[in-house]
Amino acid sequence: SIIVGRDIVFNGSRFTNANGTAPQAGVDLETNNYGVDGLIENITFNDCQFVGSNGWQVQVTDNDNPKNIRFNGGVMTSNRGLVSGANTGGILVANDSTILDGVSFKDFTANSGYAVRSHSTPQAMPRIINCKFINLDGGTIQSASSSMGCVVTGCKFVNAGVTFFSGANHLIQDCQF
Repeated sequence: SIIVGRDIVFNGSRFTNANGTAPQAGVDLETNNYGVDGLIENITFNDCQFVGSNGWQVQVTDNDNPKNIRFNGGVMTSNRGLVSGANTGGILVANDSTILDGVSFKDFTANSGYAVRSHSTPQAMPRIINCKFINLDGGTIQSASSSMGCVVTGCKFVNAGVTFFSGANHLIQDCQF
């Protein structure tokens, strides 16, 4: 977990088989005290792999609205989806300052949940650019009904289950289905 951090870069890292203490995510970006201890901003993951977590591969919570969280390339795959009573999947995001650029989501089972899911806060939806969604039985993208909209550009969907959008103001352009 990252509970306080600014200007952190991960290059080519591998986060594997997270389990144990909730939320059992490969990476959990979550301030513990809603800003009392600090904030989370300018966190970048370049070509990282997230494999086999019991919970989300990455969880960005809405505590204090983390800013400028970016994923460039990399893979989220084979989520186990074993957290009881919780949705799990690739990445759970909190706001529109999360950017997924060139990330591959692949080989999730129906039990694994959505590849990308937003929190149910009005500002919760990332920009999803040039990503690949491959062999996803659990679904690809879910935005909460109160979210402000989803921007999906240049993505490719292959055997990708159901793409589900709720809410309003979504923009989907230059994608292959």
